Amino acid sequence: MASTDSDHYPERLGMLIVINAPSMLSVAWKVVKGFLDDVTKAKIKIFSKESEWKPVLFDAIDPDQVPIMYGGTAPNPDIGEAIKAMNNNDIEESVENSGDIADAEAVAEDIAKEEGIDLTSVDIALNDTISTDTPVTKASDE
Repeated sequence: MASTDSDHYPERLGMLIVINAPSMLSVAWKVVKGFLDDVTKAKIKIFSKESEWKPVLFDAIDPDQVPIMYGGTAPNPDIGEAIKAMNNNDIEESVENSGDIADAEAVAEDIAKEEGIDLTSVDIALNDTISTDTPVTKASDE
């Protein structure tokens, strides 16, 4: 399987450095690396101790690009800002800028329509609970 993957899916990984890894990851890595080719294995570095990973990290990345919390000189990230940057801000900003809930729902519906998101149905797992002001009918068994 690994040879099929490497034959048909060219490698995209430049380097992976895992720092402050728990010991269980080292055990799992010993199992997983048996399925990988030598080129891929050479690109993956897993370290538990700072004295081991810091020189390797700074050899690969300039310290001014590494946050202070990892020994670099870049400012530590603001977690809220990082999460906001990862999310689709269009809906969030539109809702924040709208005057009331009805406006926010209309904005969300417009964005969903533009993005091709179906708001007319929802999947609910067994034993999940939901709360709604809208009457809910049982779907037909077609």
